[in-house]
Amino acid sequence: MFADQFVPNLVIFLLGAAAAAGWLRTGMLVRGAVLLALLLVTADLALVARFVYDDRGLAFLLGLVLMQALSIAAVAWWSVYGVRLRWSPDRQKRSELLATGTRHYMRNELPEAEAIYRRLRRANPWDVAAVLGLAATLWRNGRVPGAARLLREARSLDRKGAYGQLIE
Repeated sequence: MFADQFVPNLVIFLLGAAAAAGWLRTGMLVRGAVLLALLLVTADLALVARFVYDDRGLAFLLGLVLMQALSIAAVAWWSVYGVRLRWSPDRQKRSELLATGTRHYMRNELPEAEAIYRRLRRANPWDVAAVLGLAATLWRNGRVPGAARLLREARSLDRKGAYGQLIE
């Protein structure tokens, strides 16, 4: 827990902040922003309790433990996504699955298309083509609010602007 050691707690905090920045940079704005805000609030709670009120009791320990747990969970969460992204069998078959999902969509086999697009999103949450395919499938299925949310997400994920006209 390192209650009285600044450097280990700073390193733990910076690792969590780096994971939050990674989420923000890759277009997962809500995840990154919420994680970063929680890290800042818990670190602030611990610092204020310790250095303003000179309290080493519950408020300090609660803020410190929550900050450390959030940071460790954020790094683990980011690592799991990295491993899944790199070594997923679905990632290896992305082109094939995307073509199959599109084929199902064009044949109006919407449940099958939705299942394939969701499978692609689980393998790679930053795959703009899979997000757009899922949004189109939901739109055609009459689930407009979910499709609109996915289109907003696709806009934030499309960092190079390759799908800008399609998203609009």
